[in-house]
Amino acid sequence: MELGKTAFSSGHELIVHDSIDSTNTEAIRLSCTRDNPDPLWVLALRQTSGKGRQGRLWSSPPGNFYASLLLKNPCKIQHASQLGFVAGVALNTALKKIAPSLRTIILKWPNDVLLNGAKLAGILLESSGSQILDKSFSVAIGVGINLAFHPDDTPYPATSLASHGAPTSVSECVRHISDAFAQKLKIYDNGKNFQDIRSEWLEASYKIGTPIKIRMKSICDSENMIGNFGGINETGSLILNQGKKEQLIHSGDVYFAC
Repeated sequence: MELGKTAFSSGHELIVHDSIDSTNTEAIRLSCTRDNPDPLWVLALRQTSGKGRQGRLWSSPPGNFYASLLLKNPCKIQHASQLGFVAGVALNTALKKIAPSLRTIILKWPNDVLLNGAKLAGILLESSGSQILDKSFSVAIGVGINLAFHPDDTPYPATSLASHGAPTSVSECVRHISDAFAQKLKIYDNGKNFQDIRSEWLEASYKIGTPIKIRMKSICDSENMIGNFGGINETGSLILNQGKKEQLIHSGDVYFAC
C-alpha cells in the first residue's frame, strides 16, 4: 500500500492497519504524541467502531475505504470547518480518476458524496488540541468510501462503486485520494485561498435553486426547514432561500425535497 507520488513528494506519510477501532480515533490519539508536523494518513482495511456524523456508526466491512488524514495547524482554528470542503473537492477529483465512466457524482453539503442521488462517501472532521484561537491544534479528516459494499439501514439511500460497475481496490484509492488531497491542500494554502475551493465545490454540487429540506436538531426535537439551495457563503455555511428570505445554515442534514 503506497501513497501517490504527489502526496509522497509533499511529505505525506502513511500508516496501515489490518483492523482498528476507528481511523479518526487513532489519528486523534497520534496527534497527542506525534511531534512530526507532516500530514499523516491512517488507513484501515476494517474498522470495528467506525464513526459518521452526529455520533452515527459507519458500517466498516473489509473491501471499502477507511482512512483519516491528520493535519497539524492546517488553518486558523475558527476556519477548521472549511477543511470539509477541501476534502470534498479532493474526493471529487480522485473519484473522476478512479471511476471515469461515472458522470453522476455530486457533492452534498456539508460533507457527503452522492452517486445517482445515493450516498457513496462521507467525510468526518474531528480536532484535538487548544480551543483557543491562534493556538496549536490538529484536525483528523476521516474519509469513508463504499467501494465493494454499502449499508441498507441508513437515513437516506447508500450505494457503492461496485454497484455501478466500477470496481476498484483500496490500494488504487490510496494513490489517487492522497494525491488529490495534497493538490487541494496546496491550493487551500492554510485558508488563504478558500474562495478557490468554494468555487470548485459549488461546481461539483447540486444546482443553485434545487429544492431541499434541512433537518436540524433542536433541544426538544428535530426541526425541518424547506427552501431552495442558494450555494454556500464565504465561510462554508449553506444559503437557504425561502422566497425573499435568506437563511444561513451552519449545521444540519440536507435532503432533496420532493
